[in-house]
Amino acid sequence: MDEMEQKKNYAMYVIGDNSLKYAYLQLLEKNVDILKPRIEQLEAFVNRFLDPEDLGYAVNKCFRDDAREALGRSRVESPSKNNNL
Repeated sequence: MDEMEQKKNYAMYVIGDNSLKYAYLQLLEKNVDILKPRIEQLEAFVNRFLDPEDLGYAVNKCFRDDAREALGRSRVESPSKNNNL
């Protein structure tokens, strides 16, 4: 078997293997499309606890910092989760 034939066989092997990966990737993308609006809704809800004109003053500083962490931000008002008020 010459080098071109080997490359062709390898390409066919990779394509066959990738078809399953591609189908799985399509399924993941579909799930992301379904979950994305829900995640955006939850982020908007958590952001309400950081807005002083909304729910920001209805919760304590530790809760606001927990909300920041849930959004990927750093704690600002309390140095650790163990603080009480």
